[in-house]
Amino acid sequence: MRLRSSFRSATLRAIEWKQILLLIPLVLVPVVTWKYVLWRERQKDLPVVERAKRDQVRMHRYLVMLSQNRLGIAIGKPLPSLFPPETEIYGSIPGRQQRRPLLLWSPSLYEGCPTWEPKNWHVWKQVLDACPDLHLVGVHVTNMRDAQAVRRNLRQLIDRLKHPRVGFALIANDEWWVDAGTMSKNPFDADQAILVDNNRIVRYVIWLKPCLPSEEEGKQIADWCRTLTEGR
Repeated sequence: MRLRSSFRSATLRAIEWKQILLLIPLVLVPVVTWKYVLWRERQKDLPVVERAKRDQVRMHRYLVMLSQNRLGIAIGKPLPSLFPPETEIYGSIPGRQQRRPLLLWSPSLYEGCPTWEPKNWHVWKQVLDACPDLHLVGVHVTNMRDAQAVRRNLRQLIDRLKHPRVGFALIANDEWWVDAGTMSKNPFDADQAILVDNNRIVRYVIWLKPCLPSEEEGKQIADWCRTLTEGR
């Protein structure tokens, strides 16, 4: 009797497990199917979202260019005096009388961004090697609260870069900081670069990847610099 009872129990357990195994697909298949449907819907929406983001960026840059043109920053025109009296200089920035081409660059400089590490500057070093007359001038606008930390970081960056043709212009000004993007006081836009020739004529304007340029952007700038040199 005990053997028969044990056999019956084992048989029932086997049946229960078979039922459970049969139920698993019945539960999982609808869940997986629903997740797949949701994923496909998100994929359909993704191009629309990306397109909207690109359109927004294009509109922002168009408005920036209009505002800068009103301030005199326009391709083919002399670069106006842009810096307020309190501008602080770090590294090397040539004066107008030195007649050197400049690349004014407004990088994103936040705490921990890759711009602070000289080892990440390989693209800029390639550009400067390809363009021996070019000076790279970073422009950064900050508020008075963060100015001390930015000063310290800029000193360390310049000391570690040790490049004779790299400098930074720091503008610690609360009004300029608040004005970022409206162009009523602050004419610089984040991640924008403005290339001027040795006569301080604006030749090219480009928006770069945040923090540091890509390899492709570096090659484009180097090509532009060579065009300036050949056109002298």
